[in-house]
Amino acid sequence: MLGHFSPATMGRLFPLAGLGPLYTLSQVGLVLFMFVVGLDVRPEAIRGSAKTVVFTSMASIVAPFLCGAILARQVYPQFGSGSRRAFVLFHGTAVSITAFPVPARILADRKLTNTRAGTFAKSCARVDDVTAWCLLAIISVVARNSGGSMSLLLQFGLPAIYVLIMYFLVRPLLLILLLASAGPYDAQGRTAGNRAAKASGIRERSPYCCRSSLRGTVCGQASDC
Repeated sequence: MLGHFSPATMGRLFPLAGLGPLYTLSQVGLVLFMFVVGLDVRPEAIRGSAKTVVFTSMASIVAPFLCGAILARQVYPQFGSGSRRAFVLFHGTAVSITAFPVPARILADRKLTNTRAGTFAKSCARVDDVTAWCLLAIISVVARNSGGSMSLLLQFGLPAIYVLIMYFLVRPLLLILLLASAGPYDAQGRTAGNRAAKASGIRERSPYCCRSSLRGTVCGQASDC
């Protein structure tokens, strides 16, 4: 705004030669700030609220997105160029998405970062950020598409088929291979199969268990624990 209303003042305060280093310094500060925010992340604080977080995040996106898309459709003849579809999607996304550092900075200033409300708000902001990148990827594909609807269908359909194959076919096969190649028990009484099952969300009961005492860690049969 300062450059628009007073270019001379803007030039004296921020010389053109110094804008590059200033931008780099601001990005370093942003990275350090996001690192500090990440240190305060406590997933257990909203355990069991994942559905609520996703629903709230999507609800906060849909209404602004529709308003921005409707407005973009109306102003396209005057300001738009290129693909109308990409123009509408881009402006709808720009109106509906807030960058994650913005709510993180507000919560830090208000000292709400470690509260339940602050944790919930940051979780919603993370979902918003992921949604924004997905929408930008979709907009990029739509804007560069020149092969018609069939080409667009293939560009979206093939990645979806790949994800389904990896999740429903390759993932179970890898789990079976890991369970079949289970090695000796480790210090905690678990095999490689136990660890693979735990990582995949499948419980497998081990015939051994370990317990700690003043003399160290003792492992034995599960019936003895």
